[in-house]
Amino acid sequence: MKVRNIMITAVCFCLVTGILSGDDNGGAGESGSGKKEKSVIDEWRDTLLYGISDEILKVIESIEDARLTSLNPELVAVCAESVDTDVRKAILYYFVDISYRGAESVALALLAESDDLDNKLVIALLDYCAAINAPGLADMIESFVTHSDDMIATTAIIAIGTMGDRSKAEYLIERFKDDEYPEKRKSTIIRVLGTLKTEAAVPMLLDIVEDTYSEKMWRMYACEALGNIGDEEAIPVLKKAFSENDALLKAYSASALASFDLEDVIDLLIQGLKDSNAKVRLHCARALASKDAGKAVDILIYKVKKDPDPSVREAAVTSLGVIGSGKCYSFLRDVYLKPNENLSLRETCLKTLLEHDVDGVLSSIMKLLERDWSNRASETKAFQMTARVCSTKKAKQLKPVYAKLITHPLDAIRVYGIRGIAANNLKELRSVIEKLSKEDPVYVVRKEALTALEML
Repeated sequence: MKVRNIMITAVCFCLVTGILSGDDNGGAGESGSGKKEKSVIDEWRDTLLYGISDEILKVIESIEDARLTSLNPELVAVCAESVDTDVRKAILYYFVDISYRGAESVALALLAESDDLDNKLVIALLDYCAAINAPGLADMIESFVTHSDDMIATTAIIAIGTMGDRSKAEYLIERFKDDEYPEKRKSTIIRVLGTLKTEAAVPMLLDIVEDTYSEKMWRMYACEALGNIGDEEAIPVLKKAFSENDALLKAYSASALASFDLEDVIDLLIQGLKDSNAKVRLHCARALASKDAGKAVDILIYKVKKDPDPSVREAAVTSLGVIGSGKCYSFLRDVYLKPNENLSLRETCLKTLLEHDVDGVLSSIMKLLERDWSNRASETKAFQMTARVCSTKKAKQLKPVYAKLITHPLDAIRVYGIRGIAANNLKELRSVIEKLSKEDPVYVVRKEALTALEML
């Protein structure tokens, strides 16, 4: 305990000292009264240093939305010294999201003496250390796999898979075969053995799938694991599982089959798209997300248009994006631009096109902006969706989109444009952002512009 306290105190002292000695102006602009306005980042920094837990949580949420990294040292200090589990969890999961390693020593120190911590915090610490593949976690992970709390133990098993620590595969097989090891944890072991591509586990996994008396979840996860491992010996066993009547087993076996040569299983997956159970169709649609699935384009387009289940329609969109032919992209652009189409489906189309065909979709985005520029109620949601999605995309090709958004009469749209410019580090638009930070009539927009200036 003393080691942990000494280390955490040292980290906090260094961080806070650095913060307090730094320049606090943060690129602030002049207000009408001649006083300097603090930038949003400066205000967030003050809240992290001096605010109460609820205020800090709101700031962390705002930092996460902005994908801001300049306050990471302050967040590490808060994680080290806070006694609020929710605050610490929020920080750790934000660090997971942005793959930030700066809290590694603090997290490992806390895990080393985790008996004094809330179980939820222990889980967050395990998730964080696994996500950044902290070397020190491997030495203590087995003690968490055998922890008395099932959630902590399950998280530790998953952590082994997240780290890709194949040296622990045999240890996991032993735990699975151990009759005294809690049964409820064994389904997670099956999945992680697949994640680790443990070839030594193939005979055991085949036995599980073929045993119709095995736990249903075990059979499903064993199908998944066999697909991840990719041993062709599993193909006939998986095809047999796909022929069973249980919808979930069919779904998992379909996903597993997609891991093998698609030519051998594509007809089976296409037939699965016609299954009466939506979960089977969903997994088959996802399984066809391959450049080799050109044979499935027509039925996937049909699914986007006609399938009664929204999740199947969206999965079909995603797969069409991965297949990536001109026919696919043209169809997705048409759906995105269709005024009366489901908004969520249009958003999925836009995100898919931005991921796979950003140059091709640019003209469609500009067309929508021109068409829906006015504040008509029927189109406002689609317009705002487009602005929001584009604001988070790192693609300098979208510069014309951002330049147009910052001239929109709605302040929320201007904010999205500013965020897109900052996210893409479009320094050539800095002068426009500076002007907004001083002259925009809306306070929120001025503050957003000040924040963007610090990021440019």
